[in-house]
Amino acid sequence: METNKQINFILSTGRTGTMFFEDYINETSTKALCRHEPKPSRRFIPLSNMHFEGKISSARFNKFYFSARKSLFTNCPETYIESSNFMWSGVFALNESVKNLRILHLIRHPQDYIKSHYDYGFWNGYKRLIRRNIPYFVADLPISAKQKKDPIMVLAARWKLINETLMKYKETNPYLQVKFENIFKSGVKEGAKELNQIRDFFGLEEYSLAQTEALLSKPKNTSRKKDTKHKIDSYKSYIADELGELMDLYNYKLK
Repeated sequence: METNKQINFILSTGRTGTMFFEDYINETSTKALCRHEPKPSRRFIPLSNMHFEGKISSARFNKFYFSARKSLFTNCPETYIESSNFMWSGVFALNESVKNLRILHLIRHPQDYIKSHYDYGFWNGYKRLIRRNIPYFVADLPISAKQKKDPIMVLAARWKLINETLMKYKETNPYLQVKFENIFKSGVKEGAKELNQIRDFFGLEEYSLAQTEALLSKPKNTSRKKDTKHKIDSYKSYIADELGELMDLYNYKLK
């Protein structure tokens, strides 16, 4: 369970633009390889949740991770960057065997995150069956059994738990917190500045603002446009009560 590569992670709740970074970094750097949820990755949904709940040891988690990434580490340049919301808790385990892991924590407004994840099929078909019935495919959220059957409440509780957990990495790792909106919703010029800050954090070579602006104009995996805003809005008071303190910390206002 050793590697001479510099390993970094882009972590979030999901639905924060993490897919964009794979093409962006790979197209603009010869020093780094970035992979968005590289196969096999979905096994790290339950494994990360199990590690968070103390059901598996850090050593066992590390064994699974290094086995899954062995070929990637063998064939990548000096820096490997993994973009995956599945690893939100698992990096705490990796800290025991890898030094100086850098963590980029991406944050998105909770109402937009909930709508995007809900619209993208968080509770549809087989995903609903898995998340309601198979242990550890959703983190052990501090809500009632009845609330765990409501996808909006699950997503709201998940937003709070994961972001609070990711902020703890600042105590153990080089850590950078960036808002989704500052990259993807503030215009390409402001977004390009944020991306250059991220490049500096990961130790990537300089890249011109003009070229970065061109890449930002081609978004990936954008949210599906569904008429569900009224449904999310019906939970405003719950979101304000349960998430308000953390929203204030991020300077988010209820919409």
